Parts: sequence; C-alpha cells; structure tokens
Amino acid sequence: MAEQRRVLFVCEGNMSRSPNAARVFRDLLIEAGYDQKSFEVRSAGTNAWAGRTQMTRELGDWTNEIYAMDGMVALALQRAYGLPEESVVNLQVPDIYTVDDPVLERLLRNVLLRYVNRI
Repeated sequence: MAEQRRVLFVCEGNMSRSPNAARVFRDLLIEAGYDQKSFEVRSAGTNAWAGRTQMTRELGDWTNEIYAMDGMVALALQRAYGLPEESVVNLQVPDIYTVDDPVLERLLRNVLLRYVNRI
C-alpha cells in the first residue's frame, strides 16, 4: 500500500490563503478519484492568528508535502523549522486576498491542479 499523502499548506496567519488552499486541494484530490483515506491535508501559519494552527517542528516532521504560499513563508519554513529548501514548494500566491475571496479560490484551483498527481 502506498504511503499516505500528508500535505501541509502554510501562510503567515493561517487565516485565508493556506486554509483555502487545503480545502481546494482536498476537493481536487477527491475530484481526481483519490480515496479520502489515502491523504490528509492541513494548514498552518508561521505567525498564526489566535485560534489558528501554528506551524511547528512536529508538523514539519508529519508532512511529506509542504507548500508555502509565498517566498517569505518558504524562507521562514527553512530558517525557523529547518526544512530543506528543496522540500518546500513556493506557490507564489500573494497575501492580498480576504477570507472566502472567489478570486483566491480560482487562483488556487489553477495553481494546485499541477500538484494533484505529484506522488
């Protein structure tokens, strides 16, 4: 049996970009025919807002796929959590969107489609 995909999306506050990316990616995996038991998708923030999941070394150890929303987040993951540069995918999604922004959702669907069959 293949290893379970453990996917982590990280932005700064874990308010808009990474939670939306996690939800969209989950939807894309299901649409592509993946069994829901074959993957787990989470989100975190490098400086998470109150009540949101904070990035930790444990989450870094848990994941086998990590996606940073932008270059600053990717750099923070490398410096603060010791993640190798080659293990962090920089999605280059700017921090200009609000929660539930339909433009963000369309952008994420387009950006994330290429990663659905990554493993």
